[in-house]
Amino acid sequence: MQIVIDIPEEKYNWLCNTEFSFKSKLNDAIKSGTPLPKGHGRLLDENEIKQMIEDAKVENYRSKDFAENIIRFAPTIIEADKGEWLNE
Repeated sequence: MQIVIDIPEEKYNWLCNTEFSFKSKLNDAIKSGTPLPKGHGRLLDENEIKQMIEDAKVENYRSKDFAENIIRFAPTIIEADKGEWLNE
């Protein structure tokens, strides 16, 4: 199972550099995670986009307008980052 969590960068760094015997599996999971870059765009499901293209049954699916509409209406998995962390 994969999950996305949003934690402040300083807490992430602390967790990656701290060892707890009772939380080692949690620390290992966090350490092996992939941080998303600050300011990333909206993350979409490639399979959903492919299915939307297939369902559209459009001959000229390479047009810019068609591609922009597919992306615009594709379901969002993770919203775009505006460079702000959760305030705790």
